Amino acid sequence: MTNTEPKVDLRNIIDHLQDIICSFLPGPMPALVYANFAISDYTFYDPKEFYQDPSLFFQIIHPDDLEMVKQYFAGEAPREATFRIIRRNGVVLLVQGRFSNLYNKETTLTSIQLVMRVLVDINLPAILNPGQVESDQRIKRYIEELSIIADIGRTLGENLNIEEIYHRLGVSVKRMFPDSPIFFVSRYLPEIQKISCMYGMVEDEELDITQIPLADLDYSEQGTQTKVILEGTPLIIPDLVAHRGGPQNIGTLVGNEGEFQIPRSSMLVPMLVKNQVLGVVQVQSASVNRFSEDDVRLLAVVANTAASVIQSAYTLNLLVEAYDKTIEGWGQAVELRDRETSGHSLRVAALTVEVARRLGMNGEEIVNIRRGALMHDIGKLGVPDSILLKNGPLDLDEIVEMHKHPQYAYDMLKNITFMKDALEIPYYHHEKWDGTGYPHSLKGKDIPLSARIFAVIDVYDALLSDRPYRRAWTNKQVMDYIDLNSGSFFDPEICKIFLQMINEKDNSPLTA
Repeated sequence: MTNTEPKVDLRNIIDHLQDIICSFLPGPMPALVYANFAISDYTFYDPKEFYQDPSLFFQIIHPDDLEMVKQYFAGEAPREATFRIIRRNGVVLLVQGRFSNLYNKETTLTSIQLVMRVLVDINLPAILNPGQVESDQRIKRYIEELSIIADIGRTLGENLNIEEIYHRLGVSVKRMFPDSPIFFVSRYLPEIQKISCMYGMVEDEELDITQIPLADLDYSEQGTQTKVILEGTPLIIPDLVAHRGGPQNIGTLVGNEGEFQIPRSSMLVPMLVKNQVLGVVQVQSASVNRFSEDDVRLLAVVANTAASVIQSAYTLNLLVEAYDKTIEGWGQAVELRDRETSGHSLRVAALTVEVARRLGMNGEEIVNIRRGALMHDIGKLGVPDSILLKNGPLDLDEIVEMHKHPQYAYDMLKNITFMKDALEIPYYHHEKWDGTGYPHSLKGKDIPLSARIFAVIDVYDALLSDRPYRRAWTNKQVMDYIDLNSGSFFDPEICKIFLQMINEKDNSPLTA
């Protein structure tokens, strides 16, 4: 049998993630036995130094946070904490850490995994000197800002949907500069040398970014975003009127009446990940000289935190895309071997997702339903050609063998991490509402919902296609068959929704 598991080098992917990934052997003083390259990027210590000195990791934890971190190492369930670590050069990093325990089959704790996302990378050695805190108001402000930044960092890290991250970043910047009326977050597209607006707000009204076209790089003096992108450094424009040669060259503020009808000053900060510019955050004020170097420093920390989250999201999306392309390839391979009509897997996957959405399913549920639909017949790779490709009817023994393919599918997919939540359709899609299906003779709602949805759609698409042993049925014949078997083979509620959906498509002006 052909090994169908994709060759994904997960170790290489983990090594190059932006977050710090660590693995520890459990004990009174957990010993770090693995760290990805990010630990060197952020702490300036080589991973080998941690392996050679097991106590080194706890030496870089800020002294005030050390006991708290040790308690989190001793916990049970997945847990999160925000704490500080100290670079080799004394710079303080604020990180959000997630601790998880890993157990073997005998439920023995084998390792503790720690994922750290850097929320703040800022040189504040004065904070470590308690003698300055009470007398220095600037340090007090730094501490307040750290609290804001940590909160924003947690907010950004809650969601890996890229559009949502940009939106939350824009809202967070508004929170930091509530007196400023204009905010933009842009993404730089180096492959086409253009700038894309990802978020915009003017006078508390969010802009419809779908109506804002891509912008070319502007190499003139007016191209402030371009300057920030190319140089990778922040830019403050104290007076936009003077910079742009007069108020006629500046757009008015929507709904703003009075003497400040135009933006007068601007601050632009690049979103940086390892010296790579992902985009620009821009804030404009109706006041001249509104922004200071302290404002730039604060916005830069937030922009870079967002950039790290966005880069992680892009990396994850690329990995997911690679998985899904692999799954589509598997589905096509099954079609070729089974002499299935070309495109069957993609068609049934699309229809299954459409019905699932009508039933209120979304997010990860939809992702797993699509994957399961694409893989619904992967178990047929374990069925001998003499049975799978037989032109005539199968005898009893051959039917028994054919009915094993859902079990084959389960056995093939159960140990593949990104398929573990997508097994319902491959495993249960031949179960029937009245309990006469296989492999487990499940009945009614004991059959998983995704499999009940798919069972209707699989039959629908199959009957509409030519097969070696019969001609394709008409759409009306297929619809009548599904209606006739509603409540016996198929879930009646799903039949009702599906038939209504197909009727809507048939009566649509686009299909009429």
